[in-house]
Amino acid sequence: MIRRNPLRSVSMFGLALCATVAGCEVVSGLSDLTFDGRGGGGAGGGCVSSGGLGGAGGNGQSTSQSSAGGQGGDGGQGGGPVVSALFNQRSRYTCALRGADYYCWGQSPDFPPATISPQILSVPPDTVEGLADETYCVRTSGGELRCWGENDLGQLGTGDTTPLSGPDAAALLPAPVTKATLSGAVACAIAGATSDAYCWGDNDDAMVAFPDDGAPHATPELVALPGPPAPVDQIGAGVYVACARRGTEVYCWGWNTNGDIGSDVPNGVYPPTLVQTDPAKELAVLGFGACIVSMSDEAFCWGNTLFSSPTPVSVPELDGASQLEGGDLHVCGIKPNGDVTCVGTNAHFELGGDTIFEDSATVEIPGGAASVVGGYWMSCALSLTGQVHCWGDNTGGALGLPHDNGAFSAPQPVNFP
Repeated sequence: MIRRNPLRSVSMFGLALCATVAGCEVVSGLSDLTFDGRGGGGAGGGCVSSGGLGGAGGNGQSTSQSSAGGQGGDGGQGGGPVVSALFNQRSRYTCALRGADYYCWGQSPDFPPATISPQILSVPPDTVEGLADETYCVRTSGGELRCWGENDLGQLGTGDTTPLSGPDAAALLPAPVTKATLSGAVACAIAGATSDAYCWGDNDDAMVAFPDDGAPHATPELVALPGPPAPVDQIGAGVYVACARRGTEVYCWGWNTNGDIGSDVPNGVYPPTLVQTDPAKELAVLGFGACIVSMSDEAFCWGNTLFSSPTPVSVPELDGASQLEGGDLHVCGIKPNGDVTCVGTNAHFELGGDTIFEDSATVEIPGGAASVVGGYWMSCALSLTGQVHCWGDNTGGALGLPHDNGAFSAPQPVNFP
């Protein structure tokens, strides 16, 4: 029997909101913050243009330690292309496929100067998915994964450690690549005619190959899951572990320092280990921990950092959720009515809600949510009408707003040029 366990409470007083990000102002305490709700009504664009910019909403300012800013209204949506896909790899950098163009905003890998509002990124014309963490990657309709950026630990998967300035070389994976995930200098993918799991890059924590050897693994390596061969359906990578769902079974591997492997075993590195949980149909890997939704629509999560348990515990707030996606310290899913429910820490309103002390919150997405992504201290959702809304911490322009400050508890519309 899997037991119910409440979320671990995390103290938020005197939190240095930006201490780990270069160029970010460190705030001594939450009482120093001002939360500004923006949005308001805006004029819609013409029949061949993008939506008009939203007008300024009311200033729901607060200097309270526990109050969110006022809720901003929706900007004008207008006509023209709508967003068909949304991507974020637990980072401050979000990308969207809009018509034939690929837009990105926020702080890109290694925190160079921020892109404050959506800008077109030059990628192959057949891009169907984009990822960014310490490197960029795009997955193409031809079944290739092309990565670029730093490559000192083999994280581009090209067989060497030469950095690349653009998507000029494909990772050495069998085609087609159907899913990919990044976590720091580690990458994993589902690839090949039999949909196998592969990982490559930094092997300090045995996320690429067992045992850990601290060496770069520049060529993708097959992850040998226990049991008879079968297609892998989902894969994700956290800070210390990676997990995959094969059918209704979930396996995790890597360094179990925080109970993230899903098993009550001592700290250490482990090869792929079966997580003893209900048969799963959804998997999300957080920065610390992981969650599933079972075939009976019950949600379970594990990991000591957030859920105070190295083995799966019931998280009823996510029962019935679909499109489950993990952020760094939170997880979100879409409920049957189209709302987004998030669970985890809310220090930057990445869950939504009214106060930073909540450990779960539900956000209403105008038009209902089609997909959701969890970033670093923020979240975004793509609506059924092809519009993007984001909420949480806007450092580095992470929410796609035309400024670089504030934290927002209400979903803010992202307006494209």
